[in-house]
Amino acid sequence: MLNIPSVALLEVWVRRQVPTRPIPSVALIELRVELETLRKEKNEIESKNREEIILLKAQIRDEKELRENAEKQVKEEKETGNKEKKEKREKYCQGRNFKEIISRKREKRHFEVKRNCSETLRRKRESKQ
Repeated sequence: MLNIPSVALLEVWVRRQVPTRPIPSVALIELRVELETLRKEKNEIESKNREEIILLKAQIRDEKELRENAEKQVKEEKETGNKEKKEKREKYCQGRNFKEIISRKREKRHFEVKRNCSETLRRKRESKQ
């Protein structure tokens, strides 16, 4: 049995012994035509890919712009909603404060009227005595 290095050496020796034949000119021309065809196909594919990349980048840019506009609109609507809530809260508090003030004034007036009535009654009693 031959070991692996000797097999490799044998293959190299056999290759050197087999003469390399020149490729016929027709086959060479066919290979060159095939090579040119493959290059053209490669260039077309690369061109299509570049165009697709440009289109996809434009789509991404448009979608990003739409998303940013939508986010901006949502933010504005949120701010408007918060502002409206704040105004309603302030109006409610003002209304409540107004009612409290009116209520206090009424109580004060009622107390003054009651006091005046009491004083008037007391004076009448004193004048009768």
